[in-house]
Amino acid sequence: MRCAVLAVLGAALSVVGGGGGSARAAQQVPLAAASPAAPPSAASIDAEALQPRLHGRFLHLTDLHPDPFYRTGARVAAACHADAAGKMRVRKGKGGGGEREEERRAGYWGTAKSDCDSPPRLVSASLDWAALHWQAPPRAAAAAAAAANSSAQPGLDFILWTGDSARHDIDSRHARTRAEIYALNTWTLRQLEARFPGVPLVPSIGNNDIFPHNIMFPGPNDITKAYTALWRDHIPEDQIHTFYVGGYYAKPVVPGLVVLSLNTLWFYDSNKAVDGCRRRASDPGTRHLDWLEAQLGMLRRRRKQAHLIGHVPPTAGNYFARCYDRYTDIVLRFQDTIVAQHYGHMNIDAFFVQEEPHDSLAAAARTSEAEAEEEQAAAAAPTRLGALSISGDLRDDYATLPGRASTNLDLYHAFFAAPSIIPCVTMWMGEATGAADEVDESADGGELSGAEEDGDFDSDDSEDDDDDDDDISTLGQRHAGTSYSTTTKRRHSRPGHGRRRHRRHRKLPRHTSPASPSRANGYLSMLGYSQWVLDVEAANAAHEAARLRDEEAAAAENSMLSRALAWLSGGAAASKAPPKEQSLEFFLEYATYEPETLWREFLAPPPPSSGEESQRASDSHVPVPRAMLERELRRLHAKAPVYAEASARATRAHGRRVRMQRRLKHLSEYALPAATVPHMLHLARRLAVSKGLWRRYAARIYESSGFDDED
Repeated sequence: MRCAVLAVLGAALSVVGGGGGSARAAQQVPLAAASPAAPPSAASIDAEALQPRLHGRFLHLTDLHPDPFYRTGARVAAACHADAAGKMRVRKGKGGGGEREEERRAGYWGTAKSDCDSPPRLVSASLDWAALHWQAPPRAAAAAAAAANSSAQPGLDFILWTGDSARHDIDSRHARTRAEIYALNTWTLRQLEARFPGVPLVPSIGNNDIFPHNIMFPGPNDITKAYTALWRDHIPEDQIHTFYVGGYYAKPVVPGLVVLSLNTLWFYDSNKAVDGCRRRASDPGTRHLDWLEAQLGMLRRRRKQAHLIGHVPPTAGNYFARCYDRYTDIVLRFQDTIVAQHYGHMNIDAFFVQEEPHDSLAAAARTSEAEAEEEQAAAAAPTRLGALSISGDLRDDYATLPGRASTNLDLYHAFFAAPSIIPCVTMWMGEATGAADEVDESADGGELSGAEEDGDFDSDDSEDDDDDDDDISTLGQRHAGTSYSTTTKRRHSRPGHGRRRHRRHRKLPRHTSPASPSRANGYLSMLGYSQWVLDVEAANAAHEAARLRDEEAAAAENSMLSRALAWLSGGAAASKAPPKEQSLEFFLEYATYEPETLWREFLAPPPPSSGEESQRASDSHVPVPRAMLERELRRLHAKAPVYAEASARATRAHGRRVRMQRRLKHLSEYALPAATVPHMLHLARRLAVSKGLWRRYAARIYESSGFDDED
């Protein structure tokens, strides 16, 4: 653990605002609708009370791993459980930093680069920080705010909570039990409910939220029964039975947007209690994918959009081969309905590209026997830490993407793997305006314009799809980001073209549209996100310094002289109040927005050419509230960015450019107009060719584990 990461996603989507130019500003529309021109009526005020204002942000939390046995000062080699003299057997995993593991001691706020989980105080303080800076103020305070744009004010539309809210099972003297796992999940739920009252919460089950970890038999079972009781207030009533049987459900969160919370344990190849999405109807993975396909079809007919969430990311190295193939196929077939996908588990900060297999001469060359054997040998080769191979897989994936001009966007999608909240926080933002006009709640048979015209890209009917085929075994063991891996690695890169064997579903229709929210910036599109981190080691040092000051002050108060002075003054020495708990402060690691979007409130708006254009510019989304950016300027000892002076002709041709100090440039170096499929593919290509940008990206991949990339 290194940084606490808080990811805030806006309007159920990432917040990517428009650029500085007026044309771009007109395209960027925040989640909240514009304020009415006339004073509100009593009826509209009552309606507003029933319909909370949308903010265009949502928060993604994952892998909190609170550990009630964590002890400050305990040996790191003992999972931060034993006292100074204690000894216990602990399964080794990630390992420490420069000093010897036996010599390291647990810090007050957590321990970086270690097998230790999170002290509960770190979870509580991180959520306190998130609530303080991102939770909406009381209605009275919000009404008094002068800002017309709700995105400039704090507020969340919903929270995605993708599992692993119990500690890892690595300490033989404190073995986990079902009761403890459910108690930790209950405690975490209460922490969230207390800090974000009224905010829709969408939980999902992680591989460490069950006993034994990774193993889940087909439901109903004691696991689905326990979480049905625990999460009943957060699962729609009509989805309770579905969750009780399978551990997955659908939940509407904002108008026109539904979150499908998946139970990825049915797909995870470490779950030896399932068959890996065989075609038999009894397999829970097969039933789950049938349900997912039916839900997406229904949402599409009703002109709604979906976010898919779960714990284990859908990589070829995590899922059974059949589960991976069919899940990827479903996602690509419903590209016009799936806005985004969010996962945890791997303790990394990265995005993955999903690609439709297609045949070509170059692809056929890759399927030669010699190359297949080479790939298998490379996959089985040992590496120092499994997690460190992920960056290599990602760079290979990014580098093999076709150029922009030759890319058929119908064949691609992307998903995000978020780092653990301890120590990172990710804040997403998205488009929210237009809900009332663009969402048809009753339509049952409508089609998105142009969705069917893309047709079926499957011309290969000769693929072997025999149910008796052996499962393709996963090469290697667990990666270091998930449960303390061994010496071999998983391969998380996309399978080579022509190598996928299970393609029965590729003959089904493909639903794509260039105008869909996953491809173009519109209502419910993902705009971007900001990543906030905590320097755990610095926080530990600050706490230790404060503790020493308190001890010195206490010693002085209890000295003989102070007692004598107190007696002479006619009273006893006052008892010392307990020290106040220190608060934490996260800082902005980076944001995906363009500079003119991130710093919008600091930049003078361009002179409007019309009243309409001025109104649109005022409605532009604010991804990070001004007060938080002002703290970043103070922390980095920097001045606020300004628009560069340029001729009117240059401005018309290239837009207004933002000038900023070098120390601020890393905050917006990705500079994405939106987090849609075309822009994510463009970022992937940039990362593949820019050594400096890739080096910084690779370092951020492992931010939550604290490891460095050595590839």
